[in-house]
This record gives sequence, C-alpha cells and structure tokens, in this order.
Amino acid sequence: MPLPLFVKQDSNVRSKAAPHHVNEGRTRPVHVFRSLLTGVALLGLATAIACVTTSDPVERTLTGTFVSCIVLAAIAYKEVLFSLGSMSFGSKTYDARKVDATSASLVLSPVQQQEFDNFQRRFLMVQLLATFVDFLQGPYLYKLYENYNYDMNDIATLYLLGFCSSALSSPFAGILADMYGRRLGCMAFAVLQTASCLLLHYPSFALLAMGRVLSGIATSFLSTCFEAWMISEHNRRSFPPALLTNTFSIYVFMMGVAAVASGGVAGLAQEQGGVLAAFDVCAAAALGLAILIPLLWTEENYGSGRKGESGLRKTLVENAPTSIVDPSSVPAAAPPSTSPSWVPDSPNFLSRKTFPRGLLNILEDGKREVVWLGLTQAFFEAAMFTWVFMWTPSLDTGEIPSLNLGLVFATLMLGVMCGSSVFRILTGDGGEGKGWKGGGGWSPETVLRGSLALGGVVLGIASWPRLSAKWLLVLFTIFEASVGVYFAAMGTIRARIIPEEVRATVMNLIRLVLNLLVVSMYIGPVRLALPIEEKRPLVLGLCSAMIFIASVCHAQLLVGREMHGEEQKTADEKISHVERTDSHKAQ
Repeated sequence: MPLPLFVKQDSNVRSKAAPHHVNEGRTRPVHVFRSLLTGVALLGLATAIACVTTSDPVERTLTGTFVSCIVLAAIAYKEVLFSLGSMSFGSKTYDARKVDATSASLVLSPVQQQEFDNFQRRFLMVQLLATFVDFLQGPYLYKLYENYNYDMNDIATLYLLGFCSSALSSPFAGILADMYGRRLGCMAFAVLQTASCLLLHYPSFALLAMGRVLSGIATSFLSTCFEAWMISEHNRRSFPPALLTNTFSIYVFMMGVAAVASGGVAGLAQEQGGVLAAFDVCAAAALGLAILIPLLWTEENYGSGRKGESGLRKTLVENAPTSIVDPSSVPAAAPPSTSPSWVPDSPNFLSRKTFPRGLLNILEDGKREVVWLGLTQAFFEAAMFTWVFMWTPSLDTGEIPSLNLGLVFATLMLGVMCGSSVFRILTGDGGEGKGWKGGGGWSPETVLRGSLALGGVVLGIASWPRLSAKWLLVLFTIFEASVGVYFAAMGTIRARIIPEEVRATVMNLIRLVLNLLVVSMYIGPVRLALPIEEKRPLVLGLCSAMIFIASVCHAQLLVGREMHGEEQKTADEKISHVERTDSHKAQ
C-alpha cells in the first residue's frame, strides 16, 4: 500500500508519521520584530566597521553592502546556510508549517519530504546556472561595444534590437513552450545564448545585431519556461502551495549569489584575457546548461498537459461561451451555469469572433487581477531594464579611477541578495502571510507595495543632476535591493494568480507589453543626443515615474482581490443560508 501524500493532523492528536511539528511561536509578529531589530543592530555595526576600516566611499559601499548581506542572510536564511552541505536548501523549515492557520495542518510524509527536497534541488541547480549565464554578460556588454568604437546611440540601437526581438518573440515563445514542452524551451535558451556570445567576437554591426536578436529570443524563453516548468511540476506532484514561496525566496537569494559570482568571474576573466574572455566563459557555461537540463529534468510538461496542444487554445475554447460560437446551440430558457463559463471544445475557437471574446472572458470572471498584475510587472521591469542600460555610463565617467565593472556589478547583485533576505524576514517563515492577525508576518502583496515605493523614491533621488558617481553607486545598490524584494514577492503572487494551463503564454504576453515600454524608452529619451550628465536625470526620472505607475497598478490589484474576496464571501453566505433553509424545510 503506497504511503499517503499528506498526513493530516488533528488539533489534539499528533501523527507519528510527521517528521516535524508546527512551531507556532516562530510565526508570530514578535519573531519578525526580533529579527528586524537584530538585523538593524548588526547592520549598524557593519556600517561602523566599514567606515573605520577605509576612508574611500566606494570601498565603504562595497564593504558595507557585503557585510550587510551576510548579516541579513544569516538572519533570514539560517537553515539555508547550515544545510548547504546536504543541499536541502532549507525546505525543512516548511515541513510542518501551516497551509491555513485556521485549519488542521498538512504535514509532508517522510517519502514526500525527500521527494520535495530532490525536486527543489534539481530545479535550483538548473535555474541558478541559467541565471549565472544570463548575468555573465551584464558587466562588460556595454564596454565591449564601446571598445568596438560604437557611440552611445549605436549601443542603444543594439540594446534596442535585443528588446524588440524579445517583444516580438515573446508570444510565440510562450505558445511553443506550452505546446512542445517547457524543458525544451529552457534548452533553446541555452543554445541561443551560446550562439549570441560567439557572435560577439566579430566587430561587424550586422553580426552584433544578429547576436542581440538571438539574445532577445533567448530571454523570452528564460523569463518564462524555467518558472513555468517548476510550477507545473510542483502542482503535478501535489506539493503544498506554501512551498512555492519557499522555493521562490530561496531562488532569489541564490540568484544573488550566482549574480555576484558572475560579476567576480567576469572581472577575473577580463583581467586575464580581455573583455571577450568574459563572453567565452558565458558561452561555455551556456553549452554546459544545455547538457545539464535533460540530465536533471527528466520530466517534461506542457500548457495543456498534452504535447502539441497550446494551453492558450484550450483556455480560449473553454472560456468562449457556446452562445457566441453558435447561438442556436443553447436553449433560450437555459438556466445560468454555476461553473465559471467552461464549455466543450469548438472547431471555430480561433475565428475572428471567438478569439477576442474568449480572451475577454478570461479577463472577466474574476481574472482582471491578471491584467493589473501584468501591468505592475511591465512598468516596474521596464524601468529596471532601462536602468540596466544607464548604470554603466553613469558610473564609468572617470570620477572613480580604475573602476572594475565586474566588482561594481557584484556589489549591485549583493543588493539583490539583501532584498531577498528582507523579503523572507518580513513575510515570516511561511511566506503565505495573511497579516499580523493570521500569523506569518506580512503578505507578499504588502511587501511588494513597499518595494515599489522604495524603488521609485531611490531612482527619483538618483535623477538629481549634481550627484557624484560614488553616491550613485550607493543609490543603485539600494535600488537593486528593492529589485530583490520585488522578484521574490512577484514570483509568489504570479504563481497564485496566473492560470496554470496558460502560464508561459500569459507571462510572455506580459513581457510583450514590458518590451514595448522598454523600446519606447530606447527610441525616445535614451537616444537623445545629450551628454550623460543631462541624459541621466531625464532617463532615471522617467524610470521613477514608471515605478510609481506600477505602484498604482499594484494598488488596483489589491482592491480587486479584496472586492472579489468580499463577493465570494457573500456568495458563500447565501449558499449556506439556502442550505440551512432547505434543511429546516426537510425537517
């Protein structure tokens, strides 16, 4: 007889099969406040040490950020740091954590616990190598183009080609991944990234442009296929939804580690073999990733659950009302269905009438939160990608002598690590936080609101014209910390809101909007014939405005979810009242 997937615990009886028990005290507000106070005290000590040990502001920033991230990591990721030898990545924190604080807890059986540990480890190893490959190009891409004697407008054009190719390929990449497999999409990323790095050896503008186009297509697969594969496989194995937050927060933290390592490796490769050596390392790592994916990810999954069928097709068909496809197919006196508009398949699902109306029905029927979620992501990440182009020329002005861009990039990525640690502390151990009354600290939605506000304010300050490069480095590091919080929170929220059968497709449609915003920035303010001292305030000011727009969209998302929750509660009360009335009549 197979072991049960979950062992349900009664409130008064502890199951012997449960390897760990719920420790409710650790999820109380006092635990979160204690961690925060400890963190603030240690951060103050780290800052004092940095100020005493060096007088150079840049070295103070580097030292203070590094020590701060170690401190926050020790507080927020104790179990991660102490379990790296066994590669369990801290999942045991969630062995017996509540899925719902008001109901009986669900505890993983020992077999299921081991299965989750293996699954999480295999996902993170592949995802982190992919992140390492992607970040390896960050420190020296702008510098390489500059070494080929291209001016800022030419470099902006090359960046623009990458975003355009990503925008145009995003919808098709998502549909292809849903139809033919997310794992195959991940392998496509590795192959395309390898080809992109090899083309950087040639100074021809046409070949460099081709490399940027391939890189943009690869980014479409990277941004969706890895996450979609993990979430689909997580749900297929019936792991608790709360463990998704655990995986996302650990990934964002380890992403910072991979990014810091990529900055260090790129800097070392540049010192040993020149700027191109960093991209040779990237090509080798991408090739290794293409080999590693089929070895570790033996399972393939699709948007619809079947090869060759798009999840978008399935969802549009199911959401297209029968009366729109064929008005005569529904009786005039047919009672309203209690199901959310699911109907049988129709051969005319892609007709000019059914496609837009079917898509509209996805957005209606409680799915408008997907729109607000997508706009939040699009505006914030558009600002972030615009900033990615601006940070190198903003800092590399000659004000800081012998500036090592690899070291600066590693410092910025340490900020991402710091942000992911703050997210984990604020959301408590569970991450499925429901506010202070429900335990578990703040919800990811609340933490995301603070991250958006911080990012907008910091870039607004960075747009001040008279700031020195040293202060810009400090502000950019703080902005990257808000990005770390954003990625951890947004990954969790996306997993809850976006329907599984169209996950890769919807995420790439969001990226389509995102890339259109980035393209508009690159065509407009980024390409203006202005010196960097005048262009930086303009571009960063617009980035700050986009982040505040993202904050407004996120607020609309929260309002919509609250209204939907109230409507659902009212409907449940009505159903309960009818059931009680019928029960009394029966008696």
